[in-house]
Amino acid sequence: MFADAAKVKDLKGVELVANWHINENNIDQVKDLSKKHNLAITMAVVNIFTQAKWSMGSFAAKNPAIRNQAIEEVKKIPEYYSSDRLRPDRSLVCT
Repeated sequence: MFADAAKVKDLKGVELVANWHINENNIDQVKDLSKKHNLAITMAVVNIFTQAKWSMGSFAAKNPAIRNQAIEEVKKIPEYYSSDRLRPDRSLVCT
């Protein structure tokens, strides 16, 4: 994905989807690819919509267990960015 994105003229960053593009097991690889291709990671979207368990909602689901699972998924994203493993080394400036 990073190699293809780097071919786009003037593209400076990419948006990732948690558990598709980034997870606990590939944080270091994603950071390395980001640096290699000079692309900032601008956002990580929390994937609380594609799995069947989210079909009746996530934060607004009637089932409290599903609501709690959604909260736990969202908590992962700041953990990725707060660790030194994925902290962006540069800021993205949109012009």
